[in-house]
Parts: sequence; C-alpha cells; structure tokens
Amino acid sequence: MKKLHLLSWLDKEEKIVAAADLHSEDPNEKVHCVPLGLGCWKVWVREVSHDIPLFQPTQEFSTLGAAKGSTVAWPINFIKLL
Repeated sequence: MKKLHLLSWLDKEEKIVAAADLHSEDPNEKVHCVPLGLGCWKVWVREVSHDIPLFQPTQEFSTLGAAKGSTVAWPINFIKLL
C-alpha cells in the first residue's frame, strides 16, 4: 500500500493535515456509498494533525478528524506520495 500525506485543500500554502494509505484510484469506487468520481483518490486516514472539513463529506463524516481509521475521498492535487 502506498503511504501518503494529505494536504489541506483550504490553504494556499502546502500544509500536511493527515497521514494516509492509498486505497483506490478507480473513479467508480464508492466512499461510504458516494461515488469517488474524477480527480479524487480513496484513501485510508491513519493519523490526523489538523482537523479540517472533508472535500466530499458523507452521511457518516464531515471532518477529517471524525474519519480517522476510515476511508475518504481526497483530491489528487492535494495528495503527496511518500
């Protein structure tokens, strides 16, 4: 599994907000019943350093901190491969 840093999609400067693992790059994959879509990867959130709103909130989670230990959709432009 590829290790990643999730970057804030809210800040202009590069700011690491979480450590994650790549789960899927398939746009047809679903994240908590919501299609991933183009431009996002499905990632498994391991550690959260800054709690920010999710890029694609779901019925289960609306913030990154709440999604720790689960999968979320994160925009590709805000993912840094380790």
